[in-house]
Amino acid sequence: GRSTLALQAFVGYKDKPIKRVQVDGGAFEGAFYYPLRYYLGGFGTLRGYPYFSTAGGKAVFGRASFTFPIFQKVDKELPPFFFDKIYGVFFLETGATGDFGRLRDIFDGAKLDINKDAFLTDWGFELRMQMFSNYGLSMFGYFQIAFPTRKQIPDRNDPTFMQDIDGRRIYFGFSI
Repeated sequence: GRSTLALQAFVGYKDKPIKRVQVDGGAFEGAFYYPLRYYLGGFGTLRGYPYFSTAGGKAVFGRASFTFPIFQKVDKELPPFFFDKIYGVFFLETGATGDFGRLRDIFDGAKLDINKDAFLTDWGFELRMQMFSNYGLSMFGYFQIAFPTRKQIPDRNDPTFMQDIDGRRIYFGFSI
């Protein structure tokens, strides 16, 4: 049972601007470009924000997480599960997407100061349980709570409209 600091990063780049959904531009104007966009938000990326909170042809995402053991040996059974170890995880995530011409356009001016309004950030805690099912299948159970740092974000289809964000998001489940 050791503690672990993990740093993860993702950069996505498409070389052409992707057409946005056109408000009052017809029923499907720009709507069929959705598979070409990068999306951030939800369980896989920015856990403190709703799924698909931000979208664009270019994306930057980073995560830092610190995992530490809480209990090394639980040895408790709740049929059909046998609980072995319990870990805690603190995490911080940040990311931005856009349809800007170049990736460096997320920066302000010639000094390359980061445009902080382009980035969404969240933080949170995870309780992870290592367990076995039927005494052989190794699994993890998890409970996560994430807190966004913003109370409102621009709607991804109509940036003039501000979308309210919940103060926290909770996820739980099992994984193999």
